[in-house]
Amino acid sequence: MIYLSTTGVYGNLDGAWCDETTSLQPTGKRGQARIDCEKQWQDLLQDRLTIMRLPGIYGPYRNVLTQVMKRTARRIFKKNQVFSRIHCNDVAQAVILSLQQDSHAEIYNICDDLSAPPQELVRYACTLLKQPIIPLIDYDKADLSTMAKSFYDDNKRVSNQKAKQQLSWYPFFCDYITGLHHIYRHKQYG
Repeated sequence: MIYLSTTGVYGNLDGAWCDETTSLQPTGKRGQARIDCEKQWQDLLQDRLTIMRLPGIYGPYRNVLTQVMKRTARRIFKKNQVFSRIHCNDVAQAVILSLQQDSHAEIYNICDDLSAPPQELVRYACTLLKQPIIPLIDYDKADLSTMAKSFYDDNKRVSNQKAKQQLSWYPFFCDYITGLHHIYRHKQYG
């Protein structure tokens, strides 16, 4: 069995790197709930469980290009903030490789190779779509929902080296530029 969890279990590392050995210190209830769920699955399945920890997932019709087109995108700036992300196809590829290799009792971070500031994704999406660049909004003035604020509570760079070494998994969409360009080229944002 493979359980898809979240890199939110690591909590806030002020932009530092984390890997599968990093201590779990979630900043919110959702991260703690995922830790609890991971433990329950581990207790139930023991050595028959693989856990894949995922950051923000994007893909066709669920991406920042769609948000720019719908005029719901915002370029929020929080100093030194970075997020990791992953294209849904790369998640699927990691799951398939894990099943093919019969890997058990492992934990893998499945993310692309480039943690980046969220406002850079919006800027790149505007450029691809030939739209005016959305102005920056300071985080403190952004009037975010509680849920949206919780994403900005965590700031970390997530390493995917273990998945690359043990599963021979390499994300096809190695960064948001490659992933968003593919979505744009295939018109998967309307």
